[in-house]
Amino acid sequence: FGRVVGDTIYNVTRMGELEVDETDRPTDPPVITDVEVLWNPFEDIVPRTTIEKRMEKAQAAKKPKKKKGKKDLNLLSFGDDVVEDDAELTEMGRAGKIKSAHDAIEDARLLRDGDAEAVRIREAEEEEHEKRAARNAVRDALNKKR
Repeated sequence: FGRVVGDTIYNVTRMGELEVDETDRPTDPPVITDVEVLWNPFEDIVPRTTIEKRMEKAQAAKKPKKKKGKKDLNLLSFGDDVVEDDAELTEMGRAGKIKSAHDAIEDARLLRDGDAEAVRIREAEEEEHEKRAARNAVRDALNKKR
């Protein structure tokens, strides 16, 4: 899955003829300057990540917490108005939650959940009535032919 580039294949055979020590390692190791993988038979192998890389990713993923700003109303000339507005907003937030248009507006076109269920039941009953009427019409037509 690779190839030798350079003078010839004899470069590889020269590596096999190098002098070695008692552990079969070359005394003067050859230098490989470039490697190109032409076909990788091990595509499913994923390289390992080191602990340092994992730690770097974890630190990069952590976002610094933003501190909430403190309102310093003493410096502003209209600080009293802002305090009153904030009080009104918090009071409105406590008084009630957000309501849907169905609850807030009294409009006949807007159905509430219970009304929608009643409409579904009424439509199902009408459909059943139409089916019965069609069955009866077919029965009457068959009885007249006899």
